[in-house]
Amino acid sequence: MNLGSPDRPSVWATGRYLKSFLDDPFVLEMNPLLRALLVRLVIVPFRSPRTAAWYRRIWTPSGSPLVMHTLQQAEWLSRILGKEADVFGCLRYGNPNILDVFSRLRAEGYGQIVLLPLYPQYHASTNSPVEFAAHLELMQWDHKPAVRLIRGFHLHPLFVRAWAERLRADHWEQYDHILFSYHGVPEKHTSYHDACLETTRSIVQEVGIPQGRYTHAYQSRFGRGWLGPATDKTISALAAGGTRSLLVAAPSFVSDNLETLVELRDSARTLFLKQGGRIFASCESLNQHPVWMDCLASMARDQMKTFAQS
Repeated sequence: MNLGSPDRPSVWATGRYLKSFLDDPFVLEMNPLLRALLVRLVIVPFRSPRTAAWYRRIWTPSGSPLVMHTLQQAEWLSRILGKEADVFGCLRYGNPNILDVFSRLRAEGYGQIVLLPLYPQYHASTNSPVEFAAHLELMQWDHKPAVRLIRGFHLHPLFVRAWAERLRADHWEQYDHILFSYHGVPEKHTSYHDACLETTRSIVQEVGIPQGRYTHAYQSRFGRGWLGPATDKTISALAAGGTRSLLVAAPSFVSDNLETLVELRDSARTLFLKQGGRIFASCESLNQHPVWMDCLASMARDQMKTFAQS
């Protein structure tokens, strides 16, 4: 299960997606009335046209890259597991929706379910909506299935190795500096910050990147009081400090999406070159990397073993 995407790159479909996403109390933690007014009267009307234009830039014949990769990951995992388990790919916001998949599982009588949100670093704004939706759905089942929920996997050896192989494939040593950019959240969420730092340290150690050759930052920050340093300001500072070639990796994602393809690959590149940089590249996300597929299978099997033990 991944976050979500509009069904089409139209202003209307994008607005509907933004409303369903940002109107979730776990995503925007504020007074419900103020959140409703902010989302309906400010964010959706003003951001939908721009966001829809961004989606049109990255849209594929299979739809949104996030949806495409999520469903392909589910297909790959199904091939690896074979008869061990049936695999379904879904989204929290958008289609195929997690609630529709749960309805199918209920109708077909599944008694053991492993729920795997594809968020490497656990955070309440992303994981809690999944847990809450699953809880509400399961309350309606006559026969409650056994459910296992995977909460974060940023230190899984295969996840770390997959990112290390991505950096090696992009010849990280040829760049002056490596920037690890993570999805931004409010600064009060210190456990998420710690998990991101641990991710960076683990990948750096696996690859062998020396101290002083890498930086850790946060993108997609929304207003004041968010975790820093900010990715855009960090990029400007690196360029001003003499960095001429920069490689960016985004280990808070396992699938390419709007943030990796527009915010980093395009906007960050433009910023770096304008500030005096000469060479900019961003790593492809894990997508269907074989080691990442093995990581998914390992996590699923570890949880499936617990059914027999309980």
